[in-house]
Formats: sequence, structure tokens, C-alpha cells
Amino acid sequence: MSSPKITTDSSLKIFHTLRQQLLSPPVSSPRQFSLSRSRRRQSIEPKTLRLALISVYSQKFL
Repeated sequence: MSSPKITTDSSLKIFHTLRQQLLSPPVSSPRQFSLSRSRRRQSIEPKTLRLALISVYSQKFL
């Protein structure tokens, strides 16, 4: 795969973790999930997240 990488590895990692959280509901440990989610929300700005999502989606569908 020699396609040019638009996104960095960190943004791809963010996208994958968010997709895992969306696909698998935190039935086992909701408290740990909310803790990690609040911590992640502090470290990631919405603009950065949106840019990562847009770049990943444009890679897949364009």
C-alpha cells in the first residue's frame, strides 16, 4: 500500500478508539469508560477530532 498518508498515526488511533467505543457499548465497566472518555475529551480538541474524521473519511471514500 503506497497511498499517501493524509492523517498522522495519532489521529487514526483516535478514530479507531472512537469507533470501538461506538461499536461496543460499555456494559462491562461503565465507570471506567466514563473516566477514560472524560480524560480523552480533555486531551483532544473537537476541531482536531473533526479534521481527523474528515481526513480518514476522505481517504476511504474518495
